[in-house]
Amino acid sequence: MQYRKKPDIQSNLWYVVVLGKNGEKMTTLENLYYGSISSYKYEAERGSEYDVTAKLVIRHEQELSATLTEQQKAILEKIKDNHTELMNLGERDAFCRGFSLAVRLLTQTMSSNT
Repeated sequence: MQYRKKPDIQSNLWYVVVLGKNGEKMTTLENLYYGSISSYKYEAERGSEYDVTAKLVIRHEQELSATLTEQQKAILEKIKDNHTELMNLGERDAFCRGFSLAVRLLTQTMSSNT
């Protein structure tokens, strides 16, 4: 397989197009199966609102952690782990709802065109 990066003009992010053995472009379903598409990966653009907010969270966490005892740091780590799991569950559910909506829109569009 060959990998080729293509710019996504609308969001200034990059994604990978995986080519099959003979250089043919793989379908979206094939890319999803082989792990070339990851809906959960996100690269923040430097200076974006997401990037700035993430840096603030890290800075505040470091400042707080410096004032905590070892036992309190262990509790903070558990809270962070639980929060990450909660965020992952929310993102998964939002992806599923968005995918279902897209399928309904596509179905409606295809049925109205016949």
